[in-house]
Amino acid sequence: MDFPMSAREAFRVIEKNVLLEARLIDDLLDLTRIEHGKLGLEMQTLDVHAALQDALATIAGDAADRNLSVQVALNAKSTTLVGDSGRLQQVFWNVLKNAIKFTPVGGRVSVTTDSNPDASEVTISISDTGIGMEPHEMKRVFNAFSQGDHADPGHGHRFGGLGLGLAISRKLVELHSGRIEAVSNGKDQGSTFTVFLPVVAEPAAKAGVS
Repeated sequence: MDFPMSAREAFRVIEKNVLLEARLIDDLLDLTRIEHGKLGLEMQTLDVHAALQDALATIAGDAADRNLSVQVALNAKSTTLVGDSGRLQQVFWNVLKNAIKFTPVGGRVSVTTDSNPDASEVTISISDTGIGMEPHEMKRVFNAFSQGDHADPGHGHRFGGLGLGLAISRKLVELHSGRIEAVSNGKDQGSTFTVFLPVVAEPAAKAGVS
């Protein structure tokens, strides 16, 4: 059956709303499990670059839809850590989606990794050229249900969402003995979110040890 354009558009809207509601339910369940110490993690040795690249692949379409340039520089040399690959991918996905959501069409999202040998950690920084944050917003950006102050230009409403993604990301990073920080120079100056995760010695095969 060939549906008229208006019907197809209505189906797309319904599908989008269903997916958003499903995501909200998943986030609420995750937050509840974390708060009660019941979130199970499948910890294993992994390459953090692999988890990051998986997350980048999932947001490629959204970035293209908004004509955003995504620049990636994987500079970290020590990238082996013990963690839950799926949950770390969730962290990166949440931060990347946040960057895309608050960056105007035609903007840029930059992803950079580096090693900090002194602290035995890898850093993953995700920067954007978006709406930025004021100091008081940075203080609460990782709080559950936190909302930013900026309205969507030309529409007069907030960007939507209940502010759970970043709250969950912070808790997941902390469960990996890491931390996440957010900085911004202010309104319309973009934002940078940096994840710090402890690394471990590379497997013997990768390190070239026979």
